[in-house]
Amino acid sequence: MRRFLRALWELDHALNARSKRMLAEIGVTGPQRLVVRELGRQPGASPAELARLLHLHPASVTRLVAGLERRGMVARERDQADTRRLRLHLTPRGRRIDGAQPGTVEADIQQVLRSASPRHVEEALVLLRALAAVLTADRAPRRPTQRPRPTQRPRPTQRPRA
Repeated sequence: MRRFLRALWELDHALNARSKRMLAEIGVTGPQRLVVRELGRQPGASPAELARLLHLHPASVTRLVAGLERRGMVARERDQADTRRLRLHLTPRGRRIDGAQPGTVEADIQQVLRSASPRHVEEALVLLRALAAVLTADRAPRRPTQRPRPTQRPRPTQRPRA
């Protein structure tokens, strides 16, 4: 088990390092590129739809989209049918980032997957999905989100002045 945990930490470190290099080289982090790639496949997706598709917390998607918007890669538009909803689209700059590029996380993964047997890839997927399910399961005992308010004492009524 120790070897497996070390390999996971090594992978986590490698993903973060590649993400930082991607930011320097192509202008987006690994997670931002994931959003760009998904918007390239799902133009007009809402932030909530992206969160579901990418298995991310909605607040994380909001933060990622805000960074992409500041860089001029994503535009937000109000939904025509429901003005409470936002729809996201890639800008011309965002479309240039979309697509296969060397030096990205997915290019490295694709290279490794090409050298692996289909059976090994399937076994790895089963293991990764099982780990993700366990790690995201709500196993901790629930704590109240708010502290109970202390009992309020009634305010004394003011006496009329004589």
